[in-house]
Amino acid sequence: QVLSAVLEYLRLVEGIRGNSVENVPKLSAFGLLSFLQACYLVGCITLLPQLLPLIQIVDWVLLVFIAAEFLFSGRTLHRLVTRQTASFFRVVQNEYSRVQSEDPEEDDSKEEHDKED
Repeated sequence: QVLSAVLEYLRLVEGIRGNSVENVPKLSAFGLLSFLQACYLVGCITLLPQLLPLIQIVDWVLLVFIAAEFLFSGRTLHRLVTRQTASFFRVVQNEYSRVQSEDPEEDDSKEEHDKED
C-alpha cells in the first residue's frame, strides 16, 4: 500500500503541474503514472488474497476511476498537442508572411539586375 500512496502522490503532483501550465511532458507523466498505478491495482486485486471483501470492492472502484482518468488524460493530451501545433504553425506563417512583405523590394532589384546582364 505504500507504493500505491507514493504513486498517487506523484501522479497528482504531475497532473496538477502539467494541467496548470499546459505542459505536455508533465501531462504525459501523469498518464504514465496513472497506467502504472492501474497495473499495480490489477496486480493487487488478482494476486493478493483479500481478507475483507470491502477492500476488493474499493480497489475495483479505484481502478475504474483511474482508467477513466487515463482515458481522459490521453484525449486531453491529444487536444493540447494539436492546439499547440496549430499555434506554432500560425506563428511560423505570420513570420513568413512578414518576411515576404519586407523582401519584395529586394527581389525587384535583383530581377532588374538580372535583366541588365
